[in-house]
Parts: sequence; C-alpha cells; structure tokens
Amino acid sequence: MTAPPERLSGRPFSVAEFSESAMTQISLNGIRLSRPMAAALRRYDLEGDTLHKALAAHRINMVNAGGHFKPDTLNFTCCLDPEACQQPSVLDLLPDFVFPVSLVSLYPHKEDSKLLWLLLDLLKGSPFVPHHLTSSHAVISLVLDTSQVDDFISLLETRVTLPDSRTPYVQEVDMDISEVLQKYPETRSSYEEERIKTYGIQLLSDLSMTRDTGDLDAILETESMGPRAGSFVFVSMVRSQPQEAGNSASDLILITRGELSGSRRVDLIRFHGPHFGDRYRILQTALDCLEKAGIPLICFGCTGASIALVLDAGQGTAAQSALGKGFEAP
Repeated sequence: MTAPPERLSGRPFSVAEFSESAMTQISLNGIRLSRPMAAALRRYDLEGDTLHKALAAHRINMVNAGGHFKPDTLNFTCCLDPEACQQPSVLDLLPDFVFPVSLVSLYPHKEDSKLLWLLLDLLKGSPFVPHHLTSSHAVISLVLDTSQVDDFISLLETRVTLPDSRTPYVQEVDMDISEVLQKYPETRSSYEEERIKTYGIQLLSDLSMTRDTGDLDAILETESMGPRAGSFVFVSMVRSQPQEAGNSASDLILITRGELSGSRRVDLIRFHGPHFGDRYRILQTALDCLEKAGIPLICFGCTGASIALVLDAGQGTAAQSALGKGFEAP
C-alpha cells in the first residue's frame, strides 16, 4: 500500500487551534468507526472496464463506494476489506493508489442539515482531506487516513453534543457470520434473486446541484458551500487520482433544495436495501439498469444501507422505472 498524499498544511495539528472559534454545538445521535480498510481510487475511460464491474464479477464486497462522471471519464473510489485485497484474483484489479483508511459515519439528529455545514466548516483549513465523503438520508460518512481518525474525532467532539448513553461502536468489515446465518438465515443474502429487494426507491425532483473541483480549502471558501446554499439533501466528494507530485484535487458535489444562482437542476434517486455492502452486485445492478435504459449519471454515492444516484433534471422518473427491472420495492 502506498502512502496518501500530504495535506497542504505541514503544521502539527492542534484541536484548540481549529475549535477556538466554535459556534453553538449541535446534537449528534452517534459516531460509528470502521476497522482499518483499504481504499481504492482510479480514473476510468467510460468505454473500458471499471473496478466496480470487476469487483462485482469476483464477488468482492465494497463497504462504501462513490463515483463522479465527466464527459468521458469516471472517478471511482471504494473501501475494501484489506484481506480481500490479497486474493490473487483481486491483486491485478486494484489501482496503484491504495491507502490504510477508516470510515467515520456521523448520525445527525432528525436529519438536521446543520451537521453538513458544521462538517464543511471543520474541514476548511484543517489537516483533514477525506478520500471520500458521501451521505444518505440517515448518515454522513467520511473516509480518512486511519492515523487521522482520533484527531478528527477530538475536533468533532468540540462542536457536537452526543448522547450520554453512547458507547463506542466499531464496525467489522467482513466478519465471520456463519453462526448468524445458522440462527437467522433470512438476515443475509448474496442477492442472486432475479430482482433485489429494497425497502423503497425514493425520487426527489428538480433539486439544485453545485460542483467544484480543486483544492478543498479553496472550494470551501466559495459562497455556494456556505449555509446560504439552502437545505442540504446529498453530498459527495471524490478525490482525483493523485499525480506523481503534489496533492490530488477534490471534486465536491452538493445537492440542495431551492433555486441557486449558477446551479444545475438535477433529480436524485435513493433507495435502501437490507444492507448495501454490495452483497453482491447491488451497485452494479443499479448502474446496469440505467446503462441499458440509456440514462446517464452525474454521480453516485453508497454508504450504510443506501445508494444515491444523481441525474439531470427530468430523468428521474425514467430512471426509477429502469431500476424496477433490477430491484423490487414495497
């Protein structure tokens, strides 16, 4: 595994330095941390094979995933169990840039969008640049270098209020579930059924999208990334593949409600399965359904049990219908 790019600031991190201007704290329902994982990042030509297709074909589980499309390319990132990366069938599939990372999942109180604005405020000027940042209806997740997680949690705890009853929870990546399967066989599935069951497919139409690419600090200084951007619906950030020298750029997409000057109108589809975790091919099935229907994507993000798909405004109804060929909703 290669080391991640250096953060722009070479100064030692100090919680006090970055929290001294703290505003009123907000309530947070909890924080979940993953075990150290491997994060893969690669830019693809859309005409060729991609990592998510290869992982689906080899039944390799992804804990989370994200992808940003440009006219001819896809920037794709995902987290994998490090042991899976050592399998001979996987070694040839992985890109050169693989990092020891952890997934930090933040659970807001009543879908309070203030958490997103707080998070962006904390990241601005800090040593932390997530490899991947995405959200669902219930969680905002960041992929950080494992060595940075303790410092990041210390910083976050200066600005949030957590329940007194909370207990640390660390998510296992691909734990042995054989005993669970014997006792509760219905709780896990490899998703080989003809149509994958979901808890529901939701369409949100005519939303505003802002997109900025470059240095994360510079992006976060723009007016479109402040609380005036409106009610937060979805966020996705994927880092560009690092170059031989210097830092990689961040590509940040923010979806909000309401009219914004210079924004792009989009539709958002999100659906929730018994679990994402791509057990197996959940993401790939969604992408295949849209590809067969000739519906292009702007980006996608997967965390927890949810998948979010961003499309041009007016495409959502057709995309929802296309997904019905691969997924079953109540």
